Amino acid sequence: ALAVQCRTISPFELHITDIEIFDITAVIYANIGLGRTRLLDIHKQLNTGALEFKEQFAYHPHITLAIDMDHRDIHVLAERARRMWHE
Repeated sequence: ALAVQCRTISPFELHITDIEIFDITAVIYANIGLGRTRLLDIHKQLNTGALEFKEQFAYHPHITLAIDMDHRDIHVLAERARRMWHE
């Protein structure tokens, strides 16, 4: 099912806009600007039939940078990632 669905997906460009935090899960991530709508469309296309899955959180296109971090350190680490991204 996945192979059939993926045949219709052509390459596309992504741009990272900024660095953010999912506070509930303490995940630092790169937010997607250009390409976000395409990722949402692909998710909707693939999340059907045998591939359907009810996720705990709404789908949010992103690139995970750090996960399972101590909540006390998360804002310091996110700020460091932001500085590095801007450099």
